[in-house]
Amino acid sequence: MHIKKIIIVSILFSTLFTIACKPKSVAFDILPIGGDFTLVDQNNEPFTLSSLKGNIVLLFFGYTHCPDACPMTMGLLGKAYDELGDDAKSIKTVFITVDPERDNIENMQGYIEGFSETFPGFKPIGLIGTDDQIDEVIKLFAGMRMKRTGVSKSGYTMDHNTSVFVMDSKQQVRYLYKPADRLNKLVSILEAMLAAEEN
Repeated sequence: MHIKKIIIVSILFSTLFTIACKPKSVAFDILPIGGDFTLVDQNNEPFTLSSLKGNIVLLFFGYTHCPDACPMTMGLLGKAYDELGDDAKSIKTVFITVDPERDNIENMQGYIEGFSETFPGFKPIGLIGTDDQIDEVIKLFAGMRMKRTGVSKSGYTMDHNTSVFVMDSKQQVRYLYKPADRLNKLVSILEAMLAAEEN
Protein backbone atom coordinates (compact mmCIF):
# COMPACT_ATOMS: atom_id res chain seq x y z
CA MET A 1 0.00 0.00 0.00
CA HIS A 2 1.40 3.42 -0.94
CA ILE A 3 2.20 5.86 1.85
CA LYS A 4 -0.55 8.32 0.82
CA LYS A 5 -3.15 5.55 0.91
CA ILE A 6 -1.89 4.45 4.32
CA ILE A 7 -2.27 8.00 5.64
CA ILE A 8 -5.81 8.27 4.27
CA VAL A 9 -6.75 4.94 5.87
CA SER A 10 -5.26 6.01 9.21
CA ILE A 11 -7.17 9.29 9.23
CA LEU A 12 -10.45 7.59 8.37
CA PHE A 13 -10.04 4.97 11.08
CA SER A 14 -8.82 7.36 13.78
CA THR A 15 -11.67 9.77 13.03
CA LEU A 16 -14.14 6.98 13.76
CA PHE A 17 -12.76 6.79 17.30
CA THR A 18 -13.16 10.46 18.19
CA ILE A 19 -16.84 10.16 19.17
CA ALA A 20 -17.19 8.58 22.60
CA CYS A 21 -18.33 9.08 26.16
CA LYS A 22 -15.98 10.38 28.84
CA PRO A 23 -13.40 7.68 29.65
CA LYS A 24 -13.21 6.11 33.09
CA SER A 25 -10.41 7.08 35.47
CA VAL A 26 -7.11 5.41 34.75
CA ALA A 27 -4.86 3.57 37.21
CA PHE A 28 -1.16 3.61 36.42
CA ASP A 29 0.30 0.46 37.94
CA ILE A 30 3.85 -0.50 37.00
CA LEU A 31 3.66 -3.47 34.63
CA PRO A 32 6.47 -6.08 34.87
CA ILE A 33 7.54 -5.83 31.22
CA GLY A 34 9.93 -3.75 29.13
CA GLY A 35 13.60 -2.92 29.31
CA ASP A 36 16.38 -1.19 27.42
CA PHE A 37 17.41 -2.24 23.91
CA THR A 38 19.37 -1.01 20.91
CA LEU A 39 18.17 -1.04 17.28
CA VAL A 40 18.69 1.17 14.19
CA ASP A 41 16.44 4.13 13.44
CA GLN A 42 15.05 5.38 10.11
CA ASN A 43 18.11 7.61 9.68
CA ASN A 44 20.43 4.59 9.92
CA GLU A 45 21.65 5.68 13.36
CA PRO A 46 21.92 3.44 16.44
CA PHE A 47 19.02 4.02 18.81
CA THR A 48 18.84 3.02 22.46
CA LEU A 49 15.56 3.28 24.35
CA SER A 50 17.32 4.70 27.40
CA SER A 51 18.19 7.79 25.33
CA LEU A 52 14.55 8.86 25.76
CA LYS A 53 14.56 8.82 29.57
CA GLY A 54 12.84 11.90 30.92
CA ASN A 55 10.09 11.64 28.29
CA ILE A 56 6.83 9.76 28.22
CA VAL A 57 7.22 7.07 25.56
CA LEU A 58 4.56 5.45 23.38
CA LEU A 59 6.00 2.21 22.03
CA PHE A 60 4.24 0.31 19.28
CA PHE A 61 5.10 -2.82 17.24
CA GLY A 62 4.05 -2.88 13.58
CA TYR A 63 5.29 -2.96 10.00
CA THR A 64 5.13 -0.74 6.94
CA HIS A 65 3.12 -3.21 4.82
CA CYS A 66 0.43 -3.51 7.51
CA PRO A 67 -2.99 -3.00 5.86
CA ASP A 68 -5.06 -1.95 8.88
CA ALA A 69 -4.03 -1.92 12.55
CA CYS A 70 -0.71 -0.12 12.09
CA PRO A 71 -1.88 2.86 10.01
CA MET A 72 -4.98 3.13 12.20
CA THR A 73 -2.86 3.29 15.35
CA MET A 74 -0.29 5.67 13.90
CA GLY A 75 -3.08 7.96 12.75
CA LEU A 76 -4.68 7.84 16.18
CA LEU A 77 -1.37 8.72 17.85
CA GLY A 78 -0.88 11.58 15.40
CA LYS A 79 -4.31 12.98 16.22
CA ALA A 80 -3.55 12.69 19.94
CA TYR A 81 -0.44 14.82 19.41
CA ASP A 82 -2.60 17.39 17.63
CA GLU A 83 -5.05 17.41 20.55
CA LEU A 84 -2.28 17.87 23.12
CA GLY A 85 -0.49 20.65 21.25
CA ASP A 86 2.64 21.93 23.00
CA ASP A 87 2.19 19.38 25.80
CA ALA A 88 3.05 16.63 23.31
CA LYS A 89 6.65 17.86 23.04
CA SER A 90 7.67 15.65 25.97
CA ILE A 91 6.01 12.57 24.47
CA LYS A 92 8.03 10.36 22.12
CA THR A 93 6.63 7.64 19.87
CA VAL A 94 8.71 4.58 18.96
CA PHE A 95 7.53 2.34 16.09
CA ILE A 96 9.35 -1.03 15.95
CA THR A 97 9.08 -3.26 12.91
CA VAL A 98 7.97 -6.87 13.31
CA ASP A 99 8.88 -7.48 9.65
CA PRO A 100 12.66 -7.06 9.33
CA GLU A 101 12.57 -9.12 6.12
CA ARG A 102 10.89 -6.25 4.22
CA ASP A 103 11.37 -3.18 6.40
CA ASN A 104 14.61 -1.42 5.60
CA ILE A 105 15.93 2.13 6.07
CA GLU A 106 14.29 3.41 2.90
CA ASN A 107 10.71 2.24 3.40
CA MET A 108 10.77 2.89 7.16
CA GLN A 109 11.90 6.44 6.49
CA GLY A 110 9.14 6.99 3.93
CA TYR A 111 6.53 5.51 6.25
CA ILE A 112 7.52 7.73 9.18
CA GLU A 113 7.79 10.86 7.03
CA GLY A 114 4.28 10.29 5.68
CA PHE A 115 2.75 10.49 9.14
CA SER A 116 4.98 13.40 10.20
CA GLU A 117 3.82 15.41 7.19
CA THR A 118 0.16 14.68 7.99
CA PHE A 119 0.52 15.48 11.70
CA PRO A 120 3.28 18.15 11.95
CA GLY A 121 3.85 17.76 15.69
CA PHE A 122 4.13 13.98 15.39
CA LYS A 123 7.74 12.82 14.92
CA PRO A 124 7.85 9.04 15.45
CA ILE A 125 11.10 7.11 15.63
CA GLY A 126 11.01 4.10 13.30
CA LEU A 127 13.24 1.18 14.25
CA ILE A 128 14.56 -1.81 12.34
CA GLY A 129 16.93 -4.66 13.17
CA THR A 130 17.76 -8.29 12.51
CA ASP A 131 15.29 -11.08 13.21
CA ASP A 132 17.14 -11.98 16.41
CA GLN A 133 17.27 -8.37 17.59
CA ILE A 134 13.57 -7.84 16.95
CA ASP A 135 12.68 -11.08 18.73
CA GLU A 136 14.67 -9.99 21.78
CA VAL A 137 12.78 -6.69 21.99
CA ILE A 138 9.41 -8.41 21.48
CA LYS A 139 10.32 -10.79 24.31
CA LEU A 140 11.08 -7.86 26.62
CA PHE A 141 7.52 -6.62 26.14
CA ALA A 142 5.91 -10.09 26.34
CA GLY A 143 4.79 -9.75 22.73
CA MET A 144 4.59 -11.94 19.67
CA ARG A 145 4.89 -11.90 15.89
CA MET A 146 3.91 -14.53 13.35
CA LYS A 147 4.01 -14.59 9.56
CA ARG A 148 0.81 -15.47 7.68
CA THR A 149 1.29 -16.39 4.02
CA GLY A 150 -1.25 -16.50 1.21
CA VAL A 151 -3.52 -13.81 2.65
CA SER A 152 -2.15 -10.68 1.02
CA LYS A 153 -1.15 -9.38 -2.41
CA SER A 154 2.10 -8.22 -0.80
CA GLY A 155 3.02 -11.87 -0.15
CA TYR A 156 2.30 -12.20 3.55
CA THR A 157 1.03 -10.36 6.60
CA MET A 158 2.33 -10.32 10.16
CA ASP A 159 0.27 -11.07 13.24
CA HIS A 160 1.55 -8.96 16.14
CA ASN A 161 0.58 -7.13 19.31
CA THR A 162 -1.45 -4.01 18.58
CA SER A 163 -1.41 -2.39 22.03
CA VAL A 164 0.57 0.79 22.59
CA PHE A 165 2.93 0.52 25.56
CA VAL A 166 2.69 3.78 27.53
CA MET A 167 5.87 4.38 29.55
CA ASP A 168 6.65 7.04 32.13
CA SER A 169 9.80 9.16 32.21
CA LYS A 170 11.66 6.34 33.99
CA GLN A 171 10.66 3.97 31.17
CA GLN A 172 8.36 1.89 33.31
CA VAL A 173 5.38 0.52 31.40
CA ARG A 174 2.32 2.03 33.08
CA TYR A 175 -0.51 1.31 30.65
CA LEU A 176 -1.40 -0.80 27.61
CA TYR A 177 -3.52 1.28 25.29
CA LYS A 178 -5.62 -0.66 22.78
CA PRO A 179 -6.14 1.04 19.39
CA ALA A 180 -9.81 0.05 19.46
CA ASP A 181 -10.22 2.45 22.42
CA ARG A 182 -11.31 6.01 21.77
CA LEU A 183 -9.09 8.94 20.92
CA ASN A 184 -10.29 10.95 23.91
CA LYS A 185 -9.28 8.07 26.19
CA LEU A 186 -5.72 8.20 24.85
CA VAL A 187 -5.61 11.98 25.27
CA SER A 188 -6.93 11.66 28.84
CA ILE A 189 -4.31 9.01 29.64
CA LEU A 190 -1.51 11.19 28.33
CA GLU A 191 -2.80 14.28 30.15
CA ALA A 192 -2.90 12.29 33.39
CA MET A 193 0.60 10.94 32.77
CA LEU A 194 1.93 14.43 32.10
CA ALA A 195 0.28 15.77 35.24
CA ALA A 196 1.75 12.90 37.31
CA GLU A 197 5.21 13.65 35.97
CA GLU A 198 4.90 17.26 37.16
CA ASN A 199 3.99 16.25 40.73
